Amino acid sequence: MSLFSLEPVSTTCPYCRSSIELVVDASMAEQRYVDDCPACHRAMNVHAMVTADEIPSVEVFHLREA
Repeated sequence: MSLFSLEPVSTTCPYCRSSIELVVDASMAEQRYVDDCPACHRAMNVHAMVTADEIPSVEVFHLREA
């Protein structure tokens, strides 16, 4: 895995249901953080994961969930 690798990941906002793209640091196997939806600007919990094959994915939740 590279030292620092930003990868785009598509998902759906849990509030407005818009298709959005988040950028994940693929050098970390797992991370949790709060980010704003670029469409509706509401804060959401993000759980980003990178598989052993270096494939990033995200799960997003309402701010009070997760």
